[in-house]
Amino acid sequence: MSADSAELPVLQAPLDAILRSELDLGNEIAEIQLGGWSKVDIVVSLKFPFHKDYRKEFEDAEFYRNTDTHYSLSDSYTANRQAVEAPY
Repeated sequence: MSADSAELPVLQAPLDAILRSELDLGNEIAEIQLGGWSKVDIVVSLKFPFHKDYRKEFEDAEFYRNTDTHYSLSDSYTANRQAVEAPY
């Protein structure tokens, strides 16, 4: 799925910029999950690891690394009850 695809989920800044950057760099959307999470309303899961660390570029996005093996091992950026995650 490319960054100019009409199928892109509507995300607020800064997650929209992070998602578009990843898609422009060749990453792909693996899954979009709506609801069912306590802290976010939408999760966009990418197929491949993030190409770069976005923490300095987008300081208003919270970074989280899940190390709980009961779930997918992933890095995620969250903001405004939305998340973009990728395996690491």
